[in-house]
Amino acid sequence: MSFDDLLRDRCTIQSHTVDSSGMTDTETFADTATDVPCRKLTRSSASFNPNKAQYGTVIRTRFAFTASQSIAIRQRIVQAGRTYDVVDVIPAGDATEIRHTVAVCEAVAGDV
Repeated sequence: MSFDDLLRDRCTIQSHTVDSSGMTDTETFADTATDVPCRKLTRSSASFNPNKAQYGTVIRTRFAFTASQSIAIRQRIVQAGRTYDVVDVIPAGDATEIRHTVAVCEAVAGDV
């Protein structure tokens, strides 16, 4: 079984642009890659402030991609109706070869 056989999920990767020509900056996102093979690593953790109801729950999760897949910090991953912000990218492998890439992501529960 190859690593590619383990990438059973599909996602969309989005990049952002910032329009700073007006009184306030406007950030927009556009798809840069669609139907991307990935694997959502569901062992995620959630953190929140139990004393303040107005703070949302932050879900942290990871996505695995092939080593050749382009993914960067500040991009977004859309998978199964939820949008995740990429906060770190980890090239995984040994000293001789990068075997896959892992994107560490955060999403606020309730956001789509």
